[in-house]
Amino acid sequence: MIMQKFPNWVFNQFLFWVLWLIAACSFADSLPIKIDGLFSDWGNLLPQYEDPVGDNGKSPIDFRNLYIANDDNFLFIRFDTSAELILNLDNSIVLYIDWDGQPATGYKIAGIGADVKWEFGARRGTVYSGNSTLTVRPSALGLLQSPGVSANEYEIALSLFPEHKIRLGKTISLLLRNEASSGLDTMPDSGATAYSIALDSPPSFCSIPLAREMADDIRIVTYNAHRDSLFSRMQYYSRILRAINPDIINIQETYNHTAAETAELIEQILPSATNGSWHAAQVNDCITVSRFPILETYYSDGNLVAVLSAPKCLGAEKLLLFNVHFPCCEFDAQRQRESDKIMSFIRDAKAPGGLLTVPDNTPIIFTGDTNFVGWAQQLRTILSGDIVDEERFGADFKPDWDGSDFADCLSYHNSNRVSSYTWRSDSSYYCPSRMDYIIYSDSVLELGNHFILWTSDMAAADLDYYGLQAGDVSSASDHLPHVADFRARKPKAVWTVY
Repeated sequence: MIMQKFPNWVFNQFLFWVLWLIAACSFADSLPIKIDGLFSDWGNLLPQYEDPVGDNGKSPIDFRNLYIANDDNFLFIRFDTSAELILNLDNSIVLYIDWDGQPATGYKIAGIGADVKWEFGARRGTVYSGNSTLTVRPSALGLLQSPGVSANEYEIALSLFPEHKIRLGKTISLLLRNEASSGLDTMPDSGATAYSIALDSPPSFCSIPLAREMADDIRIVTYNAHRDSLFSRMQYYSRILRAINPDIINIQETYNHTAAETAELIEQILPSATNGSWHAAQVNDCITVSRFPILETYYSDGNLVAVLSAPKCLGAEKLLLFNVHFPCCEFDAQRQRESDKIMSFIRDAKAPGGLLTVPDNTPIIFTGDTNFVGWAQQLRTILSGDIVDEERFGADFKPDWDGSDFADCLSYHNSNRVSSYTWRSDSSYYCPSRMDYIIYSDSVLELGNHFILWTSDMAAADLDYYGLQAGDVSSASDHLPHVADFRARKPKAVWTVY
């Protein structure tokens, strides 16, 4: 007879998620699509169109496959190309959509009447209505796209009911064109791809609870508090921080207040236990506020490196924590340099004799506003130790203690199954994007509950339960708080043969 002995933590975690599923959701027959840059949720869906190889003239971009799907709220489009590109920068890819299925209305191209035109590289949309045209931002179309870094495969979502109330027909038609001067490639090669909208199979959605899976999990939040808004918009942050109740808060964009002032403010919001206090450290605009003592701090190109006294749940004496704010937008070279330098710091910290030496198997957590919106190499560097400037920062290495890559805590909105972005500005011509990362050493750490808090889509009952208001997150900052719980990685269940 073979029996399995399950530790208590296994049972507790199992019970947590069972109760969540019973309370929050019902099951659906199909897998709902998420805009996260991963594609397994597309299942075995066949391409709507397969583009011939090599029909792109002299252009480096050669379209390959086009996939289309929808749910009750979004039209989903997935496509791939022969070359790695940054979708929201320096390309001539244009999407045309005939929403109403009427060739006589909209912009005339390839036999369709396009009601919407989106120019990815220019980050510009045009809505054609009657005899008028209107330039629009991504928010007007409900446009989401992922990944936010360079890739050769992308997925996007567009609201089926956009702000400008374009009439939705039973069949839509769409066309992708690379309108580069070096060579034109279209998908399809002639005409447009027709797709029938089906609204009879709504996907299920399970809202993510804000509670920890296990009471003693350590909770970390990374949060860009837009231009010192933690102090100027305290009413929103107070409700947010009380609802998520973190143990460690990594804050960026606090320029005009000190670490001590920030700790004092957090104490007002989340009073510490008797004879306790919040600890704080600062490098430039990066401030870490922690319930656990901060033992050492280091400077890395304006980013904060801190060694904390680790709580018992992590199974270690210390925690090596990074709080970063990388340069924005088109500053790829600077982001790469800072990524290289941080990985060099980690390599040295794991080896004796450097500026800092941490004990073997010390948990390592990297967080912050990375501004990963350009070339994907910067993200690959942080995850895998693939250093670009080896002459200055040393050789490549595998950063985790077991000789593997770090793990990426990819989280989703607690109130919206589709979204994984952590930055949003409806007045911007940039699409919402994932900028605020939590990356960790999963050889020694186990991830618990994790989510991106977005109050705008939360049900009224949930808002009331957690003491939140619908506009809290959108009013506090242009970034969303990214929350993750951790514990020491437990040994696997032991099988015993009797």
